[in-house]
Amino acid sequence: MFQSFTVTNFGSFANLNWQKYSNFNVIIGENDTGKTYLLKILYTFAKSVEEYSKRQLSDKPTFSQVLAHKLYWVFQPENGLGDLVKKGNQQLEIKVKYCHQDYSFSLDNNATKTINQILGTPLLANEINSIFIPPKEVLTGFDAISAIYEQLKIFGFDDTYQDLIKALRLPVCQEEINPELLKIAQELETIYQGKIVYKKQQFIFQQNNENYGMFQTAEGIKKMSIISILIRNQMIKEKTILFFDEPEVNLHPFALQSMLKCLFKLSQIGVNIYLATHSYTVLKQLEILAKKYQQDLNLCSLIKTDKITAYFSNLLEGMPDNPILEASLKLYEEDVKLELEA
Repeated sequence: MFQSFTVTNFGSFANLNWQKYSNFNVIIGENDTGKTYLLKILYTFAKSVEEYSKRQLSDKPTFSQVLAHKLYWVFQPENGLGDLVKKGNQQLEIKVKYCHQDYSFSLDNNATKTINQILGTPLLANEINSIFIPPKEVLTGFDAISAIYEQLKIFGFDDTYQDLIKALRLPVCQEEINPELLKIAQELETIYQGKIVYKKQQFIFQQNNENYGMFQTAEGIKKMSIISILIRNQMIKEKTILFFDEPEVNLHPFALQSMLKCLFKLSQIGVNIYLATHSYTVLKQLEILAKKYQQDLNLCSLIKTDKITAYFSNLLEGMPDNPILEASLKLYEEDVKLELEA
């Protein structure tokens, strides 16, 4: 899927060159290091290729138009696409190798809603689809979030939310689901001992022969259920790219570990995963899984000094020094010091 991704003067990044990927990729960094920005630009490009490839209209827009539209509604820049250019610079440039095809495009700092230069056009009938799961849950405010874009056409919840809502609206697939994928959906449903279904244009949590509305359903259950819903309607399948921003939000550590095991299983059967996190629990669980199954797991660590620099490593080879680990060790050291002083 992604073979390389290079950005120059994009957002807070002066330069970032990501050349090595695995089926499971993790982005970490302190606040304001650009984790979500990086996750979103990867998603924006992959989703633009998907949307362009699926259009069958004879007068369909160019790939440049599709990508520009997606950039605008994912990042929602106040003054236009030029806001995506790193402050103090005239132009950003992004080069991508995706599905073994080369692309590049650039934006001037005065761009509004168009891309001034792009190279590369996706092939038609691309089988890859992309899903972005944001930190905030969407099931409770499903209709309200949708209306902001579909009816009001104003900024608010960006296109990652709108795309997810469209995917969640799809009915359960009547075709046979890959048994391995179905088993993962069932494992998730076992964790929260129930199932969320979409009936009569609303989501309902079914547990012990009782139905509960989304306002009565725990945040963590709603978060995990999104994955099982998308497996059952085949929006998560082999050749899906799943982008997951802060999966730890609203989840108890035990539930989080169980969900990570399910995500890891997805990566083993052909789902490509990109995940951003602040959590030591997430990192440690993924390190354990990588070592247990001897599977490469790429880690992109964003470090901010006078600029933001990306360092790449493989959790299969152990966890490198990073701010999340340092914070955990500092707490441990403070605890030991208090015990010694007592």
